[in-house]
Amino acid sequence: MRGQGLIIVMTVIGLLAVVFIAVAVVTTTTGVRADGHLKDEITHNLGDKELGKPNKISSDLLALFEEYQGYVSIFGTDSGFQPSNPLLPVVGNRVIIDAVSQGNANDLKNDLKGLGNQKDSGFGRSVSGQLPIMTIKGMESLGRLKFVRPAYMITVSGLVTSQGDVGMRADIARAASGVDGTGVTVGTLSDSFDCLGGAGTDVASGDLPSGIVVLEEFQGCPFPFATDEGRAMMQLIHDVAPGAAQAFHSATNGPAAFAEGIEELATLGGADVIVDDVIYLAETMFQDGIIAQAVDTVEGFGVSY
Repeated sequence: MRGQGLIIVMTVIGLLAVVFIAVAVVTTTTGVRADGHLKDEITHNLGDKELGKPNKISSDLLALFEEYQGYVSIFGTDSGFQPSNPLLPVVGNRVIIDAVSQGNANDLKNDLKGLGNQKDSGFGRSVSGQLPIMTIKGMESLGRLKFVRPAYMITVSGLVTSQGDVGMRADIARAASGVDGTGVTVGTLSDSFDCLGGAGTDVASGDLPSGIVVLEEFQGCPFPFATDEGRAMMQLIHDVAPGAAQAFHSATNGPAAFAEGIEELATLGGADVIVDDVIYLAETMFQDGIIAQAVDTVEGFGVSY
């Protein structure tokens, strides 16, 4: 009986092995098909890197293009168009882009100008600017373009009435030392300076100094991105150092424009000190990107950042 039982057990095990192998074959075949579909899906969304054809344009830019085209086809105009993604840096019928060149940034700048890119800046291998939404797909044919994405950006601010002057005891320092910032120029980088209006009133009321140098304003002043956060910062600076001259440069036109603005505040605006409250969400974390490199450059000129 034991021998017969052993034979039965071995037979059952053999049958299970056959079933397992059959299932494995079917599963493997199905898996190949599934992988094939998955590969097609990945290729559609990300490009097939094995074939050397990765998508140059980010998916959110492509989605913006499709949404824009749909809006225009329905209404016959792009007037009033607003993307469903509120974070996209859209200015009218343009989007602020952050593009990376395969080589020289100036060559890519020229290529993008051919597609209508405006307010363009180049730094290192990066190019920023405001590109017509309707020409987004035209970037696929640019041989010098490596990758392009929207220039997502935030400013760091709070909803409080500032007590910074007293909190830092700057009022005591001014009284004790007689130093009020005279002879120093402070440069500010933020979203906008006077898109909402009121800068003239601030000068008249003594909240801002006269003679502010505005090297670049946020072109188009798009809502909700242009908040005049830069002017608010400059009001705080004027509280602490009322004798200091001030200069402003918008940092909102992409990372390359931000880096370019840092250097222009130092060279054209004569800034001895530069401050900003801007973060681009795709800034490099573990190495110096173009913005940090621009800071290093102006620090080499003796500017405090």
